[in-house]
Amino acid sequence: MLSSTAVHLGEHGSIHDLAESEIYRWANVRGYVALHRTQPIYLSENRCMMHLRLTGVRLGMEQVVVYTRLSGGMARVDRLWHPLSERENDPSAAVFAATAAALTAL
Repeated sequence: MLSSTAVHLGEHGSIHDLAESEIYRWANVRGYVALHRTQPIYLSENRCMMHLRLTGVRLGMEQVVVYTRLSGGMARVDRLWHPLSERENDPSAAVFAATAAALTAL
């Protein structure tokens, strides 16, 4: 699933700060027992991304989040995610990887 939202940078100041705030948000979500993530990675001067993997007792989720600085103190947050599966050859994992590659290459 891919969702996009517009965010006013406001107190965050930069897309990097916005990405780091995401770490704290997910660290406090109940229902997950582990959070694995990358540090924000710059794709360009106006774009950065993070990869998150949350696992729980009964479910898990993987996300690639791309932050793009826009004009007027705004940013776009593109969030691509899919549920984790216990199946070894889950076809949604390949679709997720291909879509994440295309999203970060823009």
